[in-house]
Amino acid sequence: MKRTFMKFIAVLLAIIFVMPTLVFADSQDDDLEQNDISTADVFNVHVTPGAKYDGYIFRLVEDAIISFEDNENIQIIFAPGLLYRADTLQDIIDSVAPELIMYIEPNYSVSLGPMPPYEYAPLTFAPYAFADVDDPYYHDQWCLEFIRGAAAWSTISGPSPRGVVVAVLDSGIHRGHPDLNSLNILSGRNFIPDENPNNPLDDYGHGTAVAGVIAATRNNEFGVASMADGVTIMPLRVLSGNPLRGILMAL
Repeated sequence: MKRTFMKFIAVLLAIIFVMPTLVFADSQDDDLEQNDISTADVFNVHVTPGAKYDGYIFRLVEDAIISFEDNENIQIIFAPGLLYRADTLQDIIDSVAPELIMYIEPNYSVSLGPMPPYEYAPLTFAPYAFADVDDPYYHDQWCLEFIRGAAAWSTISGPSPRGVVVAVLDSGIHRGHPDLNSLNILSGRNFIPDENPNNPLDDYGHGTAVAGVIAATRNNEFGVASMADGVTIMPLRVLSGNPLRGILMAL
């Protein structure tokens, strides 16, 4: 009786130790089958019926490192975003493991049709277009007259430019320019590296010229007229006259 009981205990212990392993193995097999199905699904790309497309766009998962130098049918679209274009779906299947693909979609093409014909009309001005101002270069400002700037100046009921602040993101400003009212220029800011951030001094002249187009003093017998004489300029220096520094800023 005692021996029979000991055999029963031994069999019970064996079952206890073996069953979790069998269950774990079964669950592993189930997970593998599910993973196989999910990774294969990435290649089942849906195409909208009737839509035109040229190749496929696909994106890799984060930190995926794959070289496509040997496959000329796959091109980089945006390297930092791991975004690529492939000529065919087979090119992707042959080159990338499915678990490394975030998504694949057709590279749809959209045609807007032919552009309507454009008929050029020469610029014309009414005899009264040019206002009676004494700025010597005013009559060379054809673009200002084309938008009827003088009509806006003479609109008594129009809003006053006083108190309006216009930010000029350019090469800075020359505060002492005789055609600009220094009282209407804020301190501004300099965003060029290794320069005084509180001094947006113009080293090229373009920023000052742009400020003049906006707010040059009218009727002062000097330079040009402006569209909004009286507004306040906030100079923000983001460009430099130094070509190399300008390239670095663009990068």
